[in-house]
Amino acid sequence: MTLLEAMITMVIMMIIGLGIAYISGRSAVAQKDMNVLGLAIGQMRNSIQTGACSAGAEAPLSLTIGDHQVTGSCSTPQVSIKVENSASGAKKIVKTVTVGVPSASVNDTENNALFGGVVTVDPS
Repeated sequence: MTLLEAMITMVIMMIIGLGIAYISGRSAVAQKDMNVLGLAIGQMRNSIQTGACSAGAEAPLSLTIGDHQVTGSCSTPQVSIKVENSASGAKKIVKTVTVGVPSASVNDTENNALFGGVVTVDPS
């Protein structure tokens, strides 16, 4: 093997090594972003389930993720559901029921690096 072949082999191995390092770095960043979003979504779901978002009007929502304090809002818009019986021979009964469907959203405007935009939990 000549010196030139050895140098070409080393350059090719270096390029492959840099590619692997870049891919592993990008996957670590993606995993961090998914963990942060998972924490935010978990806290928003907890707010919905514990009734923090059950008020009729829009209510403020505060989340703590690591060292960051993120604010958002939660609301309970009213949804109308029409219910009617379909039993044959029975008197037709039609009722409209109004229920609240809570939803929560946060917008990381102060440090856009945490979420990169708006995160919304809307069960409807």
